[in-house]
Amino acid sequence: MYTQQQTEKFILEYLRSLDPEQFIQPNTDLLSTGILDSLASLQILCYLENQFGIRIPDTEVNLQNFQSAKTLTGLVFHHLSSSKRSERGAKSSQG
Repeated sequence: MYTQQQTEKFILEYLRSLDPEQFIQPNTDLLSTGILDSLASLQILCYLENQFGIRIPDTEVNLQNFQSAKTLTGLVFHHLSSSKRSERGAKSSQG
């Protein structure tokens, strides 16, 4: 399982690849700086779901969650933690 720090590092690396000219930090506002537009938001959504093996519901694809690398990290880490809890529950019900 990824740590929160590793998760943030992956997200920052991906964001920096989208716009190498920008100096992106964990709290950089991705929306007001134009780093994330609608297309880039969909791209990062697909990247996050594939990279981390999670599914982010449409209801959580919103401005607050896509505001910064830090908020994206929180979103991903929440789903990683939920996924891990679900796996443990499934294993204990089988055993």
